[in-house]
Amino acid sequence: MVRRTAAAALAAVSVLAVSASSVDASPALRHHRAVALAATAVDSAHVRLAWDAVPGAASYRVTRGSLVVATTGTTSFVDSLLWPSSSYGYHVDALAPDGSTLSTLSATAVTAPLPSGGFPRPFPATSFWNTPIGPQPAIDPQNAAHMAYFDAHLNYPNMPLHAYGVSLAEASTDDPLYSVPCTKYT
Repeated sequence: MVRRTAAAALAAVSVLAVSASSVDASPALRHHRAVALAATAVDSAHVRLAWDAVPGAASYRVTRGSLVVATTGTTSFVDSLLWPSSSYGYHVDALAPDGSTLSTLSATAVTAPLPSGGFPRPFPATSFWNTPIGPQPAIDPQNAAHMAYFDAHLNYPNMPLHAYGVSLAEASTDDPLYSVPCTKYT
């Protein structure tokens, strides 16, 4: 069980500055109602964005700062891999079928701080992944050969290969599911 301070709990669910403005709207679109964007910190690494549909919009472009993080046909998005206790500004552009901007929504959210009790372990305590590293860790003598094999045979690696691999991706429950063939090497 993770204990949160009142401030952390408030930060995790706070919805901050919300605004909307029309940009280069045609006469038919000038009279549409203002829409709102809500940016809510889910935890220390995720922000959920939700907004009202904009009449005539074919898609929405989500920008964090100056980085486009998504283009979606839905009216929500979860941003991930964020830093704890950090403020993030978002813009959502409602795009017409021709790609022109119908309106722009803005909001800001602050991610929650890291849990004071640490992160829950994703594997059982007896799992290999929870085995402590000894005081003098050593790289497997065959490591260079393993890395050379992976480097030569992986068509689309999703990790940097040097002396070890570090995952560069995060999955979310909102992500589409794909069937991926796997091969077991013995």
